Formats: sequence, structure tokens, C-alpha cells
Amino acid sequence: MLISHGCAIDKKNSRGKSVLEYLSFLPLHNVAALDPGRAQQLRAALLEAKPYKVMYLGNVPQVGDSYVDLTEPYTLPALLLRTELKHFSAEVTSEGEDDRVVATMHQTRVAMLTERAVQLFQRKWSIQWTRMDPFPDEP
Repeated sequence: MLISHGCAIDKKNSRGKSVLEYLSFLPLHNVAALDPGRAQQLRAALLEAKPYKVMYLGNVPQVGDSYVDLTEPYTLPALLLRTELKHFSAEVTSEGEDDRVVATMHQTRVAMLTERAVQLFQRKWSIQWTRMDPFPDEP
């Protein structure tokens, strides 16, 4: 799962070229590999902050019932994926016309997190790495 900030990914220099050097990821894990009790706990916590260390993703197309462990990030050079800026229309982005970085090699995107899942991930990530909850009043 790509975990880099979108704003960091799409930065350009004054000539309009991408300045992206690295991308950060979390490996997807199969829920079926967990003991049944742990798998059930993970599924039950679909939209909850706890447990902070992991995030259940549900059924990921071409992958299956998945989760990520937030303690396992790794970084790859963007050069390895041969990234390039590509222009997207407002119809495609549903956010307005924009230039975005795309991988031209090893492109294996099969899904996208919902906005709610992105917010949950950001909260879990913050708690996991800083031990501070940016939204302490939320369950």
C-alpha cells in the first residue's frame, strides 16, 4: 500500500518536472494467515482506531481479505517504478484538472482507500509513531 503524501508525490520543479525521489509503502498481509480469533478481532475493528498497529483493509481486488501492519514501512526509489507526470482531466480525478505522478513500471494499483479510510489511516499512523492521538475525543 502506497503511504506517501499525495502533495509530496505530485510536486514539480519550475520546469514542470517531477521532483519525486522516493515512495513509501506498507506490505499487504492476508487475514487468512492469522489465527481465527485475531482475524475476527481485526475484521470487527474495520473503522476503529484500535488496534493502532494494524489496519484492516477488507477485500482488496486480486489480493483478498487484507490488512497492513503500520510498523513495516519500506521505501523504494521512484526511479525503480519509472514514475512520470501525467495530465488528468477533471472527469478522471473528480477533483479538477491536475498533473499526477504515475508509475510506468511495476504498476500494480488495484484499489484506493475511501476518504474515511484515509483519515483513519492517518490517525492510526500518528498514534503508532508519536503515541499522540490527533483526535482524542473520537472512539
